[in-house]
Amino acid sequence: MECIVTMDKHGRIYLPKEMREEFDHKVLKGVVEGDKLILKPINIARESRGIFKVKRPIEDVDELAKKYSRRLVEDEIR
Repeated sequence: MECIVTMDKHGRIYLPKEMREEFDHKVLKGVVEGDKLILKPINIARESRGIFKVKRPIEDVDELAKKYSRRLVEDEIR
């Protein structure tokens, strides 16, 4: 498939509907090879490690989950 793709002043690329419908992926990896921009669908769980920002370190999240679970159990016992 070949389509005209446009980029706005902020660098956002618009993919025509026909092109978007070819992929069920929402995350693509951009690769520049010479004068070409290649977009490849990626497995988000495996390949996107580190692209998400978290407000708390994962250790804090684990501790909060333990506290929340403990509270649920205590409420259930009462």
